[in-house]
Amino acid sequence: MDPQARNSGPGIRPHSVAFMDFGTNSVRLLVVRFEPKDAYTVLHRLKKAVRLGEGEFSERQLNAAAMQRAVAAARHFAEVARAAAAKEIVAVATAATREALNRDVFLEMLRRETGLDVCVISGREEARLIYLGVTSGIDLGDQQALSIDIGGGSTETSIGTRQEALYLNSLKLGAIRLSDQFLRDETGPIGRSLYDRIKAHVRHEASRTVRELGDFNIDAAIGSSGTIKALADVCVRAATGRSRRNKDVLKYEDLVEGVKMLCSLSLEKRRDLKGLNPARADIIIGGAAIVDTLMEDLGIRELHVSDRGLRDGLLTDYLARHGQSIATSST
Repeated sequence: MDPQARNSGPGIRPHSVAFMDFGTNSVRLLVVRFEPKDAYTVLHRLKKAVRLGEGEFSERQLNAAAMQRAVAAARHFAEVARAAAAKEIVAVATAATREALNRDVFLEMLRRETGLDVCVISGREEARLIYLGVTSGIDLGDQQALSIDIGGGSTETSIGTRQEALYLNSLKLGAIRLSDQFLRDETGPIGRSLYDRIKAHVRHEASRTVRELGDFNIDAAIGSSGTIKALADVCVRAATGRSRRNKDVLKYEDLVEGVKMLCSLSLEKRRDLKGLNPARADIIIGGAAIVDTLMEDLGIRELHVSDRGLRDGLLTDYLARHGQSIATSST
């Protein structure tokens, strides 16, 4: 699947805009400079893991330390954006913030300490923006594609063509959420029975979505998010002995073997595993259970891996609202 650039509309006058995403695991920043002739240049693409949703889903409260980590990342990213002459910062927050009973406290901290006015978006809107971001980076042609994005607190699914999304949904399943629920005190290898319990929970929570997705023809399946990229990195390396390349896909058979390997390792050994970011070692198995279950139940044999996601969807949505369907990117 190759990136496709399309130009339409009267174009946007030269200026810079920043897009910020407050996820359950990470805060992400994208800063672009819009150029003449319907093109844009990516100035900054940054990410900072802050674990905003750490311990939040059982109590529905963002803890003070997590909020401070997120605010510190936001302060730095806002400085980067303003130094790049961004006249506008479009900022959204997802699962951890939208489910927190004290979210207004967090939003006020962001306003006071960073000057950001952050919009909390619904799960369906998150799915729509991810669909826009993922499909902006591929050439679907006449295909109808399934998109799966696994975040820290939620999993967004969509079915769509290059013209429109036909189905959008958000599940309360995420790598941090499941890890907090099932794996909080687990530091050794993960037994098969425990992993199967996590999958059974995912299957129960996703049963309606799987039935609904089964009504659509799926020509291609695309996975996005840090969790899926991390799993693809681990599984491709285990299957081929080399690092993942852009054209590599996450095959279900390789995922099954990769999960067995990850579960056989203690948390300490997962942190030392080549190709896996140590910061993801404690949540990778929770995330893997979601991918594993959805691919199995939907009969998906392979996932194309996308580097694009929500912040790219914010950009695509911005372009659409200002008279373009998509601009040409240069870096």
